[in-house]
Amino acid sequence: MKTLRYLLLAFLLLAICPNANAQHLKKATEKQKRQMIAAITQTSAKIRTIRCDFTQVSVLSFLEDKATAKGKMSFTAPGSLVWQYTSPTRYTFSIEDGKVTTKSGGRTHSIDISNNKMYQNIVEMMMGSVSGQNLSSGRNFAVEMYVSEGEWIAFLTPLKADFKKMFKSVRLHFNKRKRTVQQVEMMSNNGDSIKITLSNIQTTYRR
Repeated sequence: MKTLRYLLLAFLLLAICPNANAQHLKKATEKQKRQMIAAITQTSAKIRTIRCDFTQVSVLSFLEDKATAKGKMSFTAPGSLVWQYTSPTRYTFSIEDGKVTTKSGGRTHSIDISNNKMYQNIVEMMMGSVSGQNLSSGRNFAVEMYVSEGEWIAFLTPLKADFKKMFKSVRLHFNKRKRTVQQVEMMSNNGDSIKITLSNIQTTYRR
């Protein structure tokens, strides 16, 4: 389940892939929503590679203080991903050629996702996210769009039972000018939350 959660985090980052202020939100009209999603989809479809650092802050019911972790992420279209935690502990997983590989404490473990429906769903959604389909298809999430100063924010509510168990809602903060994600917030049903902020983002695009 830990690996599944990390995979879900990764797909959300790629979903639509800069510090965000959730105040003074204005809900987009249906016309604005369609235009925003179309713009994000168009930009996402052109992405060739993404390289960035990230900071993850977790508020968990079993911890008195916030837990902060840092790391690096790299993505190469159409589906090569490396998600690496560098502090306070080192943990890496990668997705390539239909396999999920995790590395921790000198141990390496590989999973063939062709035999695991849950992994297939996550990877499918991740790839659909890069193309923008997760916002436009309506199959996996109900989506509402909001406008704030300098950014667009997508409020996603899971529709599938598997993901409802893991998260209550997700907020994706987009740089309005670049139309790429800069922050992800995830809320669990028990009140736990995870916030991931991307930095030093380097993106290349197809011509």
